[in-house]
Amino acid sequence: MILLNAVVCGVEICDCASFSYIPPMLLKAGYSEVPMTSVLAVGNVFCLLLIPVIGNASDRSRNPCGRRRPFILGLSLLVLISMIIIPYHDSLSTGHTGSLILLGIGVILFDFSHQACLTPCEALLSDLTLNSSQQEQIFVVYSMMVSLGGIVGYLITALDWRATVVGDLIGGQDKFVFTTLTGIYLVLLLVTFAVARENPHTMNESSDVSENPDITVQNSEIRPLSSETNTHENLNREIQTTTHFKWSLDLQSFHAFLLLSKYFVRNASSKIFSHLPEPIRDLLTVPYAVRKLIYPNFFGWAGVVGFNLYFTDFVGQAVYHGDPTLPENTTLRGYYDEGVRMGCWGLLLHCVVSILYAYFVEHLIEKVGMRITYAAGMTTFSVAMLAMAVYPNIYFVTTMAALTGVAYGTLTTVPYILVTLYHSEKEASSSK
Repeated sequence: MILLNAVVCGVEICDCASFSYIPPMLLKAGYSEVPMTSVLAVGNVFCLLLIPVIGNASDRSRNPCGRRRPFILGLSLLVLISMIIIPYHDSLSTGHTGSLILLGIGVILFDFSHQACLTPCEALLSDLTLNSSQQEQIFVVYSMMVSLGGIVGYLITALDWRATVVGDLIGGQDKFVFTTLTGIYLVLLLVTFAVARENPHTMNESSDVSENPDITVQNSEIRPLSSETNTHENLNREIQTTTHFKWSLDLQSFHAFLLLSKYFVRNASSKIFSHLPEPIRDLLTVPYAVRKLIYPNFFGWAGVVGFNLYFTDFVGQAVYHGDPTLPENTTLRGYYDEGVRMGCWGLLLHCVVSILYAYFVEHLIEKVGMRITYAAGMTTFSVAMLAMAVYPNIYFVTTMAALTGVAYGTLTTVPYILVTLYHSEKEASSSK
């Protein structure tokens, strides 16, 4: 289970190390706050639109190498390309404007590819442990490997490599960090591919969501009534009856009005639904039990990802009062760089707490249940964020950053356990 999660650990190492540096790198390269946040948002827009398509294609894949591994490999290549573009954007382009554009492209590509890569990774884990006693354990290990990846990633960025011989030889802090990340990711990707034994997908094993009986019922509810001849005949009879009672609000005319309204609403909703983007259609047709999990998971990740993205910049500017826009050797720029490195130590503690919490989360679920475990874990995050904003002291802020690891450990275990159990119970009920 540890080796299967090696590539997940590699993705997280690159994610944590890169995004503790990317916002400061964008600011120091010449991006202002609004363009920087726009660049960081574009990759997530691509994720919203394309990850469901990738997941659907992976589910339908008949590749002889398996359903998940080809997608993991392809997206991993994009991760590696982006990690070359980001530190070497100035060498690969001509002029300041070209350098900024290339850096933005590299950040967007990395943001999309590393997030998209986790989708087939998580599906691979679920596939290999479905209907086994290791369902819960595999995602606990997943959470621990994610946290371990964060520890390694933040440790790499927290250390000052500029004074070392290797760091100076490669070309400074940024280039050394990204070169190291590239090598680590390649090794961990090969480890997962060496141990993952994935069988090719056959037609009778289809997991296409359109074949899900729960979903099929929900889809049928928004189809037009053109095929419902009995309903049409009944509707015509009702309308003919009500013409004799034009001004009467009796039960029959009211019923005919409801049927007529229902006919038009269903036709209109069907037309609107058919023109929606596929990710939105997928969201609207997922089973109700899964949809209830989507909304809290969405807001939970929105908070945690925002914290991970901006924490180092927050420490550099709000705690250390540095300025990333000033030249390299100025005092305030030095304060900012020092704050960024100290922020990396806070994020490292965040991952340590997360990996410890993931170890105990199974016992918590057994004692208090998943609902209380999930709610308590996310409440600690809200308390920590509010406390940081009120008292921006470096020691206190670092402590609160460590506390947010509880929420991260919760988000990387409980939802995946719930989804896996949902599919297991559904398959068990359908086989009876």
